Amino acid sequence: QFGGTIGGPIKKDKLFFFGTYQGTRFVETTASNISYVPTPAERTGDFSSLCSSYTSGLCNSGAGTQLIDPSNNAPFLNNMIPTTRFSGPSNYFLQKIPLPNGPASSPNQLTYAGPVLRQPEDQVMGRMDWTRGKSQLSGRYFFTNWHDAVDVAAANTNLLAADHNGNRERVQTLALNETYSFSPTTIMNTWFGWNHQTGGSVSGTSYGFPDAGVKMFPVPGNVSLPILYVSGYFSASGEWPGEFDRGDFRIREIFSQQRGNHELSFGGDLFHIGAPQRNDYQNGGNFEFTNQLSGDNMVDFLLGDVTSFSQNAPTAYEYKGYNGDVYARDNWRVRRNLT
Repeated sequence: QFGGTIGGPIKKDKLFFFGTYQGTRFVETTASNISYVPTPAERTGDFSSLCSSYTSGLCNSGAGTQLIDPSNNAPFLNNMIPTTRFSGPSNYFLQKIPLPNGPASSPNQLTYAGPVLRQPEDQVMGRMDWTRGKSQLSGRYFFTNWHDAVDVAAANTNLLAADHNGNRERVQTLALNETYSFSPTTIMNTWFGWNHQTGGSVSGTSYGFPDAGVKMFPVPGNVSLPILYVSGYFSASGEWPGEFDRGDFRIREIFSQQRGNHELSFGGDLFHIGAPQRNDYQNGGNFEFTNQLSGDNMVDFLLGDVTSFSQNAPTAYEYKGYNGDVYARDNWRVRRNLT
């Protein structure tokens, strides 16, 4: 973290300024993760290790798992699956899933590092104060730019390390205030405030299910891999894009006067808000392999026999509106102990 401040008079006893900057750079390597992926033999269709003994190509009772073809319930002899039966999307994703690196006792185990967490932030603030005759003006501007920089490169070499933390946010605020003294007993205060926030979630992958050959149609520009889940083996999620913006401004005017035992004030306030938002939540697709249709969820994945698929329609809406009010008040001090 680093930064600095600067300030001082521009015109003696009249005009002053102050500015500050702060930068933050946060980098962290995530802890190791463990998933279970196909072995080299299984990537060629050899799942014979799922059973310890066979008779006429069929797994003996109690010796392990006999794989079947979900399309016709016929057994795969010796648990050998022709690679021509592997689905195109599965072949695509296999290229992005590393080989296991676990011990002999856990041949499917893969230990890998997750995405690198990078969170840079820059903050700038400036302020000015100006005294001119009966008027006192002040203004302040604040700016911050923060993002959880998505590690897209991680998913290019290891699908399971897809970064699902991508986010970005920029906030700006402006405040202006003037106090004008008509006389020692009469003043007018004018205030203006403006807030603007932009940002949202960012996809953690440069590819999605359509790139793998899945015939589905996310909204244009949505390149994401929301959820790919193979029960008992691995899951991958690369987040999805979204925009969650917000902006508002407020104008306030107050006139105050001391008149004898009366403190009179009246004024008004106008507030406007606009919040356009878009959320592509799971519009890129959600594929889950959980029911062991073939006898093993990894085989289901390779064959493309999905248990459940969902795709949400993106949501887009814009909150917008105005709110205003006026008031008048008389604070009458009848006596010292009665108001």
